[in-house]
Amino acid sequence: MALLRMAVSALRRANQVRPAGRNVIIGTGAGAGQFVGSPITYLAAYGNVGWLYAVVSRIAEAVATATWRLYQTGKGERREIDRHVLLDLWRQPNPFFSGQEFVETFQQHLDLVGEAWWILVANATGRIAEIWTARPDRMTPIPHPTEWLSGYVYRSGSEVIPLQIDDVIFLRRPNPIDPYRGMGPVQTILADLDSEKYAALWNRNFFLNSAEPGGIIELDEALDDAEFERWVLRWREQHLGVANAHRVAILERGKWVDRKFTMRDMQFEQMRKINRDIILGAYGMPMALLGISETVNRANAEAAEVMFSRWVVRPRLERIRQALNERLVPHFSDNLEFDFDSVVPEDQEHHLKVSLGSYELGISTRNEARQLIGLGAVEEGNTINPYLGLALKGKDEYRSKPEELEEKMAESWERRLGEEAEAVIAYLRRVLPPAKAVMDDYDWDWWAHWGEAVILELIAVFSTISSREGLPTSTALELAVRYAQERAARLLHIDGDLALVTETRQRVARLVSEAIANSDSVDTLARRLRTDFVFSKQRARMIARTETATAWGQASLDAGRFQGREEKRWVTQGDSLVSPECQRNGAASWIPIEEAFPTGKETTPQHPNCRCGLRTRHRPKTSAGVRCPKCGHRLPVGELRGSVSVYCRRCKEVVVLEGLDN
Repeated sequence: MALLRMAVSALRRANQVRPAGRNVIIGTGAGAGQFVGSPITYLAAYGNVGWLYAVVSRIAEAVATATWRLYQTGKGERREIDRHVLLDLWRQPNPFFSGQEFVETFQQHLDLVGEAWWILVANATGRIAEIWTARPDRMTPIPHPTEWLSGYVYRSGSEVIPLQIDDVIFLRRPNPIDPYRGMGPVQTILADLDSEKYAALWNRNFFLNSAEPGGIIELDEALDDAEFERWVLRWREQHLGVANAHRVAILERGKWVDRKFTMRDMQFEQMRKINRDIILGAYGMPMALLGISETVNRANAEAAEVMFSRWVVRPRLERIRQALNERLVPHFSDNLEFDFDSVVPEDQEHHLKVSLGSYELGISTRNEARQLIGLGAVEEGNTINPYLGLALKGKDEYRSKPEELEEKMAESWERRLGEEAEAVIAYLRRVLPPAKAVMDDYDWDWWAHWGEAVILELIAVFSTISSREGLPTSTALELAVRYAQERAARLLHIDGDLALVTETRQRVARLVSEAIANSDSVDTLARRLRTDFVFSKQRARMIARTETATAWGQASLDAGRFQGREEKRWVTQGDSLVSPECQRNGAASWIPIEEAFPTGKETTPQHPNCRCGLRTRHRPKTSAGVRCPKCGHRLPVGELRGSVSVYCRRCKEVVVLEGLDN
């Protein structure tokens, strides 16, 4: 511990900070092996070459702004932890560095030198309390003859401090020549960086030297030292600098000899662009991410962002994640792990599609799908709806028009009723001629026969209308499945309150009784059954029409509720075919969305083959305040003009208002 305290003390002096308490330091750095140049050279290049600074700083900032989370693992589960000492340590590794500064610092080392060093600092109880970065040029790994590594040495000036393996976390980009050290992109492009640096200096000197290339002054005779110094001083005073550019030079006993090359001859601009491209290529940095607009449009700019996130930022985060989980987390617990939120835009869209698809297919619960995209659980979100998967079979139908879906539903019901008629006839041929046919023995389970198909038909209609009302596809589908299941059960279950089979059973029983009473043949009974209304095309169309209208009305109502609308209105066709009940509902005008219409209906239709529709709206901010002429009750006619019929809920009758103009 004494040696460790010495190391911490030396590191703090090197960083010019004085944190309190005992410390262990963790660093990232360039390695101690044979370098082309030295780690100091690689670090210094960051401040000497503009494009290198732009690339490395952009990468370091992107890595430092990633969102990290801590999870507790075990028993096949993974639960996020919001509060833990390890999270606090990562968010502020030491008293003088924020989490972002810490990550940016060692990421700069990693991208410049290929090494990053963290030094762990323990408190009096032995628990890691601080993390520090160490400059790569000050850290040296010490090989072991049989155990691979003995430890590390930290050098600061004349101080040489040994460190144990557990005191240091070493991140590196592997060096194929020296397995103990790292290698960064700077080592591979050092000559190009020098070229870029000297090109900038040459350009600077070009302007300082009168913005013209140099030349030679030839003299006919030699000058002594005093004459030479006096002559050079006079030349500089008259011609050196941009302000003296293009002045006429008068040469005594000498002549000017141009060196005969220009900046264009040197292809200076192309050379600097090549240097820039080499630096960007070494780091895999897309030009668009640095604001370079050459041949950039929206499409390839977005593609560049995805490439940068996937191939530049994410691999660096993976290296950090492994260092955290394998070297730092074990100091605190064995069932914890760090992970980062996805930084790749395409991944986020993919996760959204997967979560929605798995829920729609009935593979996962809603809460499991929400967890996949980082959302919390909701009530009633732990069940799987198997009909969501069935709904996708007919998903393409949701793009059809409601009228087309109604026609397809009518055709389906015509086929079903026809098949049912033939099944009944076949059954009667087996049981007749007894004295009486027992129709209760016949299989009337329409839910088992057609439940799935009817649910899909209702989903298609409901989803189409909900989408037209402005609901998101996922919401429309969810509401449609719920509605279709409930509605189909009411229609097809033998004990359903709307059971279509009830009327069919009663009518078949009556026809059979009449046939027996009249001693009719089975063929005669079969002809009557095939042509009876309960198995007819007309009934199939009536069912399709009614169910389409019912789905339309409920979808309109649910869409209005979802969008936060407060009022609804019953809309009739306005002709002589409108029933008295529908006229009463239409006369009620706008009513609260949760209130029933005068006939007790919450939404359309009122009866089979009803042609009415439902509208919803946000409640108007102002009201005309028109009152019933009989009881004085305020009537909802603020948006109407002219003579209107309005239902008064207090009088429970329709009143006619004349001459309204509001």
